[in-house]
Amino acid sequence: MMFLKITLFILTLFMMPDCIQNKDDLFYTASEANSKVFQAYTIKDITCGKSHLVTTILVGRVKVSALEGCLKAIELLPCELWQTNDPTPTRCKAINYLL
Repeated sequence: MMFLKITLFILTLFMMPDCIQNKDDLFYTASEANSKVFQAYTIKDITCGKSHLVTTILVGRVKVSALEGCLKAIELLPCELWQTNDPTPTRCKAINYLL
């Protein structure tokens, strides 16, 4: 009987993370996401000596992993490509968001 209780307890623990995970930790708000994109643009503009208007405006919640990929793409973009009129990486243009 004790073995059955322990087994049920362990199975319950394995099933619980999906129930108690805070979904807000998976997403940035639109203002947080836009702030991070603006900051990445500013840093890249200063580094490469070129000024741009931000063309990626996010209007809803953005998945953290998608935004981190966008920010990394901006960071890794060579300055030669940053000198174009619209240097926004495709990874940033393809971000999905939730309203």
